Amino acid sequence: MTSLGGVYKEGWVTAKTRVLGKFSLFIDTIPPVIMDPIFKEDPLSGNLKLVIPFKPDLTGIKIYTCKINGEWVCGEYNSFRNEIEIYFKTPLQQGTEIVLDVEAEDGNGNKSLKNTIAEYRNPD
Repeated sequence: MTSLGGVYKEGWVTAKTRVLGKFSLFIDTIPPVIMDPIFKEDPLSGNLKLVIPFKPDLTGIKIYTCKINGEWVCGEYNSFRNEIEIYFKTPLQQGTEIVLDVEAEDGNGNKSLKNTIAEYRNPD
C-alpha cells in the first residue's frame, strides 16, 4: 500500500495521480508512536548517539522537535529506519540521566509528545 496523499475539503477528497486503477481511501487519525530511546555507539565515528524509534505510520514524520534537559538539540530523522538519531560530541558518564522531550507530527497533522528520563549505561 502506498499513500497517494490528498486533501479533504467541503465533503470531497481530491488527489492527483498519473496512474489509472483501483484506489482505496484510508483516514489516518492515529498519531505517531514514539518508542523508548536507546543509547548506541555510532559504528562510523565511534561517538555516542541516542536513537528514538517510531512505530511505522502511513504518512511518515513531517515535523519533529527534540529537547534534552529543556534545551533544543539537533536530531537527524532516518525515514528508512523510522527513527531520530541525536549525536553526542562529548562522552557521557555512566549513570548520567537526561530528560528527553520529543514532539512529532505526521503528514496528516496528528501529533505525539514523549517525555522520558533516559539513563546512560555503558554497553557491556
